[in-house]
Amino acid sequence: MIFGGKDHKTGQQEDTEDCYRGLEQRLAAMIPRVDLTHRWSGQVIGTPDGLPYIGQNAEHQYTATGYAGNGLTFGTLAGIMIADAILGRSNPWVELFDPNRKAVTRGLWDCLKENVDYPYYMIRDRFAGPDVKSRSYHRCGSANAQRGGPCFASMPGGSWQGASERGEDGADQMGSVW
Repeated sequence: MIFGGKDHKTGQQEDTEDCYRGLEQRLAAMIPRVDLTHRWSGQVIGTPDGLPYIGQNAEHQYTATGYAGNGLTFGTLAGIMIADAILGRSNPWVELFDPNRKAVTRGLWDCLKENVDYPYYMIRDRFAGPDVKSRSYHRCGSANAQRGGPCFASMPGGSWQGASERGEDGADQMGSVW
């Protein structure tokens, strides 16, 4: 079972543990003896018109993004559509999800409202450095990471490459590589 919610903007939630606690409490209220084995957090990417971009964007290149938290459904649809495109079969949804469609005005106001604080965070992150970006950013080996907090690894040059959080038992509870 996958159980989700407690959406928040990435890097702007002071206490991400509070999000996890809230979800765990809701789940336990519905299924009292549930065995929670994994948890994670990720960005929910949407498009201006609310429909994902699925289709060919160049020869032998396909795009499938903007699922807005509905990846199980739209990911399956993307697999069907891209397989049809590769095999030369027609598909009734090609125009609807075309990655090159122009639908800027349909979601322009939502996009502006959602990103009004973007300049603040962009400037803050440029000048503050990784130790001040968020209370949850910690380099591997730091005291917080050793206590079981999130551990972020980077490559030379400072580009973030992965993240993992370990529980009190030392087991990974969340992981991601980008």
